[in-house]
Amino acid sequence: MFLGAWGAAKIPQLILEARFMGMPFTVARFVLTVIGGLMGLLVNSLVRSEDIPI
Repeated sequence: MFLGAWGAAKIPQLILEARFMGMPFTVARFVLTVIGGLMGLLVNSLVRSEDIPI
């Protein structure tokens, strides 16, 4: 989770990405990254550690 948030929230990267790939692409990638992070948090809260086979 930490690595995903760290990779999505780098401001200099977002600026360069917006410059070279366009603002629509940058916004779409950022929104999808945030949604993926929220889904990860939701799954993490729903799955108990004893439900995961090791």
